[in-house]
Amino acid sequence: GALEFLTDNLYFTVTTGAVRNTISMYTQTSVASSSAPAGDSRQNEYYVTALASGVTFSAPSGTPVNGNLLLIRIKDNGSAQTLGWNSIYKAVARALPLTTTASKTMYLGFKYNSSGTGTWDLIAYAEES
Repeated sequence: GALEFLTDNLYFTVTTGAVRNTISMYTQTSVASSSAPAGDSRQNEYYVTALASGVTFSAPSGTPVNGNLLLIRIKDNGSAQTLGWNSIYKAVARALPLTTTASKTMYLGFKYNSSGTGTWDLIAYAEES
């Protein structure tokens, strides 16, 4: 079974059974706008809520491990903005988006792949209709 709880913006899952005493930690970071958003590999969700200029997403700080998940949510300030990506982000499910759609929320799901040089692989994409 699993025990789940939320405290101080941290979401924990403690799993028992075949894999014993595993703890997953989920944290969120939110910024209105940044010219070089990076996040932190220890933060699973990174929100850009009112992007006001073109950006290049930098590599997250910290030391990710194989299988870490990262969700990036992007919404611009009502005007489409350009998006650039550090080479640590890799297109897998589809091409990395190069622009926002004005006033639409975009979700990008990445999974860390430690093989080779290590990349954050894009495995999910959704945009508000």
